[in-house]
Amino acid sequence: MGDFNDICSNGEKWGGRERSEGSFRDFNNFIAENELVDIRFVGVPWTWCNTWEGEREVKERLDRCLRSVGWMQIYENVTCEHIETEASDHCLLMVDTKPQQRRGKQRFFFDHRWAKNKATEGNAKVKIQEIKEQLKTAREADELRTKGVITNLKLQLSKAYKDEELYWSQKSRSRWLKEGDKNTAYFHQSVMAKRKRNRINILQKTDGEWCRSDQEIEEEMCKHYKELFTSNNPTEFDDVLQGIQCTISNLMNA
Repeated sequence: MGDFNDICSNGEKWGGRERSEGSFRDFNNFIAENELVDIRFVGVPWTWCNTWEGEREVKERLDRCLRSVGWMQIYENVTCEHIETEASDHCLLMVDTKPQQRRGKQRFFFDHRWAKNKATEGNAKVKIQEIKEQLKTAREADELRTKGVITNLKLQLSKAYKDEELYWSQKSRSRWLKEGDKNTAYFHQSVMAKRKRNRINILQKTDGEWCRSDQEIEEEMCKHYKELFTSNNPTEFDDVLQGIQCTISNLMNA
């Protein structure tokens, strides 16, 4: 987390000359090679401003928070707030690992595991942990008496791992990887990336200001579509109707 003094694309730059696409290659390669994921932000989209006025003003997202795949699996909903301050030309970055989530209605999702087991529900993380604890207890007991129990638990654990992998592979929509591959971490990362693509983090209002929170984005979208689908009750249609060829005659209406 901090000032990387670079951006990923011209979409993170407002004002000034556009940079060539090749100039972003090194920074994007650094993120990809280290398997890092950009934490979604709230607030203004930039983190630095040259503090100039008028056409010479330049704003860029030079500061950001990047997370590893393992850390991402622990803190899925983490956010980074860009806080403007008068004391610096950079924004403050405040990370919240447990932000309040406003959950909307979810679409119906057919789980492929239902075809194998109708009782399947959610991902298998909890079941995997329970089986591991049962295995630990069985191994600490009399080995001769629990040999069959341990064998059965190992089979259950193997099935739970396969169920978890199938769950995340379906949610990630990665069809080119076979279900048998042990790529659960990859699938999980793909799901997080898809959620990031589908999420609206920033939205500019009609007056040029930026929405600074999820609630502001929701209110601005509702306002836009309300105005879009609200009739102004027009009464004069003559100019419009003159350009439309008549296909139904008065005789046909008689």
